Amino acid sequence: MSCYRGGSILRVKMENFLTYDFVEFFPGPRLNVVVGPNGTGKSTILCALCLGLGGEPPLLGRANDARAFIQHGKDVGAVEVELVSNGKVKSKGHTIRRVIDRNQGSEKGRGRGASTFYINGTKSSKVVVKELVTKQYNIAIDNLCTFLPQDKVGGFSGFTPQQVLKETQKALSGEQMYNVHERLIQLEEELHNSNRTVESVGDKLSSLKAENEQLEREKKRMEERQEAVEKIKLIDKKLLWLNFDTQRLEALKLKEEKKKAREELKKVSGLLEPLRKKASELKSKYERGKHRSQNLDKKIRENKREHEVHIRKAERFSDDIENSQVEIKNIDAAQKRAEANVQRLEHRCQEAEENLKKFPPKQDLQKEMDEAKSKLRAMKPLIDAAKRERDDIYEKGRDLQDRAVTSRRNLDRMNDEKARRRDKVFMQQRNLKKTYEWVDQNRKMFRRPVWGPVVLEVTMKDVKSSSFLEHHVPNATLKSYIVECREDYNLLYREVREKLNIPINISIVPNGVLEPTRRIYSEEKMRSLKQNHGVVGYLDETFVAPDAVTQAIINAANVGCVLVGTSDTQKSIDKKNLLMHLSKKENGAPMGYCIFSSDGRDRAYRYTGSVSRYSGKVNISIDEINAAKNLAPGAPQKQKDDATNLLKEINEEIDELEPKIAENYKRYSEHQSEGKALQTSFNNASQRMKSFNDQNRKVATARQKLADEKINASKDYAVELTHHKSQLKKNIKNTTVNFC
Repeated sequence: MSCYRGGSILRVKMENFLTYDFVEFFPGPRLNVVVGPNGTGKSTILCALCLGLGGEPPLLGRANDARAFIQHGKDVGAVEVELVSNGKVKSKGHTIRRVIDRNQGSEKGRGRGASTFYINGTKSSKVVVKELVTKQYNIAIDNLCTFLPQDKVGGFSGFTPQQVLKETQKALSGEQMYNVHERLIQLEEELHNSNRTVESVGDKLSSLKAENEQLEREKKRMEERQEAVEKIKLIDKKLLWLNFDTQRLEALKLKEEKKKAREELKKVSGLLEPLRKKASELKSKYERGKHRSQNLDKKIRENKREHEVHIRKAERFSDDIENSQVEIKNIDAAQKRAEANVQRLEHRCQEAEENLKKFPPKQDLQKEMDEAKSKLRAMKPLIDAAKRERDDIYEKGRDLQDRAVTSRRNLDRMNDEKARRRDKVFMQQRNLKKTYEWVDQNRKMFRRPVWGPVVLEVTMKDVKSSSFLEHHVPNATLKSYIVECREDYNLLYREVREKLNIPINISIVPNGVLEPTRRIYSEEKMRSLKQNHGVVGYLDETFVAPDAVTQAIINAANVGCVLVGTSDTQKSIDKKNLLMHLSKKENGAPMGYCIFSSDGRDRAYRYTGSVSRYSGKVNISIDEINAAKNLAPGAPQKQKDDATNLLKEINEEIDELEPKIAENYKRYSEHQSEGKALQTSFNNASQRMKSFNDQNRKVATARQKLADEKINASKDYAVELTHHKSQLKKNIKNTTVNFC
């Protein structure tokens, strides 16, 4: 005991915990290394230490429920950890025991109520255990520098050196060293900020000094400028007096010149007086001549206007003469035309009366039209009834056709699972979409077909199997591409990975050949598993894919040896010890296995048995299966069957409706033909009656026109002719007088 440091683990005991029925071991005082192949229980020891010291299951990254660590087929599991005293308390140490009961706690929770804690044999709580472990023994089970589970290595590798240092400080001395380090960092930042403040104040002082010197120079320049301004004002005043003297001398000089010019003007005015008198006489003569010329122009204009008036009167009299002559001629012609029209209308009236005599009596025509109209009225209800029946049948047919189109479209959309799955996968994986688009556009570059990604080439037969396959096959395989020769592999890797810099997984299946599958169970044993334990077959039988894709999945996940079961299989596992039956060959030797089952509700499990190289025993691991995300069918098969049956029923109704349509069409056509014949008969009778009435109106019109034209022809034109002749004489006389 003296060689153990305080807080060391002295003993670990596990009962019905994962792969161990019962085990107890004693770690050494220094470094302890656990070595062994996969499936021998190395990680189980780490899980026991974490849960035994009060850790939560999510810290391990394997399960969220502590009950998942109980050995399969057992109801209670336990972990016991004994710690060496660290000297802070007067005791030999503490023994912490955690008992996990499968039947305790919430069914949907994390199993918090399923664990019971004991300290040195006395019942305690998880809070007390965590406080004891953390404060008294300085063990931070949630610190990755203290406890690093296998599934958390990836997260720990992403720590920066600063984060690793902080977590190490917490692991070594709890919060004390970490707080001191944080305080030192804070003081260093304050010191650095103080140095920056001193430097900034010095820089500001230098700036202010330079600014002060600049202002002094500006002040000096301003004083010099003020002196110059005063001198300029004085010079401006002197300049004004000089300008005044100069202007005064020039004004005196101009005054003398003006006096001399006035004297010369008086002398010249005396010489111009005779010339002014002569110009006045000439101007008065010009005015008298101008007045006489204006009077003559006025007389000429008046004579010209009078001449134009006489010309217009003569033209008007000439037009009146011509009009009178034309009117006299028109009167003669009108009398002749009236006589000719009387003769023509008499002939036309005789023709109209002869044509009217050709028609049968009006009573016979009216009777024929009434009979045709009565028959047509009796036929119309039959035609309307047949038409309504036809419209009803056609409306029902159109409704059935629309329903059939909608059902067929829905069924096609359900069956197009590959497109639905492609859109879903590419929305999450942009690089996968870019790769797929490049491959699809450049397929002619490859020697053989290129398949992928695998997740788009697989068609599942049911929803549950899609969860099994997605859980069992590695994600990298589902997103990989399949080629059938090495040349295509090199081409695809070079173009996508090296040139486009897009990550890609590629598998080779030579020539795309699907090799015969070797089953691990005989036909007889497989038949027994199906009949007695609800096994439905192997995992490779639950999907359909091209041969190359199927072979790639078999190579990656050995799906040809994985069994698929049902809720009956789960019952056999729980009650009939099916896993023991699967773990033995026919000769009794141990063998590995993998089988999927479900509990009949929403939960499914994968049971994997692996043979230990050292003990020869079969170790069991259990995984809970989540619902498929990428391989799930777009629509349940039941929904597809319902849509298919609905479409079939609609087509049957359409087939039943077609004879009714033909029968109705025949009956409607017969009624319509008979109606058309009656309509034609009625139209003919109506047309004859119309022709009779038209001809009768023509006779009456012809007689009226003939009477009017006889009155017009008998009109006396003598008075009108005498008037026009007297008007002609008067116009000729006025014309002669106007020119005399």
